[in-house]
Amino acid sequence: MKRKGAIILIFGCVFLALILIENFWGDRIYKKRFVKFNNSSINGRVGGMDIDKGFANIFVGNQSYKFVPVSINKSTDFLLFAEKGDSIFKPAKADTLKLIHHGKTYLYKFERF
Repeated sequence: MKRKGAIILIFGCVFLALILIENFWGDRIYKKRFVKFNNSSINGRVGGMDIDKGFANIFVGNQSYKFVPVSINKSTDFLLFAEKGDSIFKPAKADTLKLIHHGKTYLYKFERF
């Protein structure tokens, strides 16, 4: 019985260590993605888009940008709303992204990491 308890304790410690490592590396990855997105000037048409762990992954020209959009007017979910061919604009270090969808302009903020 003592051996079984020791094995459970060891597996618990390993599991906890893996969670801590994932949080540490995950935070670094999210910050790196945000810095790239924030420092980029984006001006073009959406060439494609997918969702990756809650991030919008958009392709504009030959670049890929990952970010977590937040609608300013709360009526349109970027991840479900944006389409290939929509125009997208964001100056470098701006806090707002502009999406032009079917001739209408929608504004989005994004989570900072």
